[in-house]
Amino acid sequence: MEINPRARISKQKYLKQIEWLRNKVRDLLIRGYSQTEISDILHISQPTISRDISRIYQDRKKRQRRFGNEFFLNLQNTLAGLTEIIKKSWTIVNDPQADQKERMKAMSIILQCYDKRLHLLTNEPTFDAVREYIESK
Repeated sequence: MEINPRARISKQKYLKQIEWLRNKVRDLLIRGYSQTEISDILHISQPTISRDISRIYQDRKKRQRRFGNEFFLNLQNTLAGLTEIIKKSWTIVNDPQADQKERMKAMSIILQCYDKRLHLLTNEPTFDAVREYIESK
């Protein structure tokens, strides 16, 4: 068991205490308390509170970037999947051995996929809009 010499407790317990403290700082900050007020309530120096707040904002930015990257990846995968469905459906439409019913189903799927792609590209936030939003936070 690794002991933190400064706190004289295990590293795991020390990290849990730090996490608890940051959560408390976050809660008070959300409620509108100033750094000085938080410092007085928790009996911790104002520079420590300031560092904790800075760390809270850094963590939030990382989460937002991660969310943005996942959003873009999911959107790209969805568009790629729709493109594959469209390609395979066109092969059915152009297949001379396919019967009329199969061709009509394939054309219906093609229309639905084009409609969904158009919806994703026009009604959902654009790549640039999501990136700008994440970077502004």
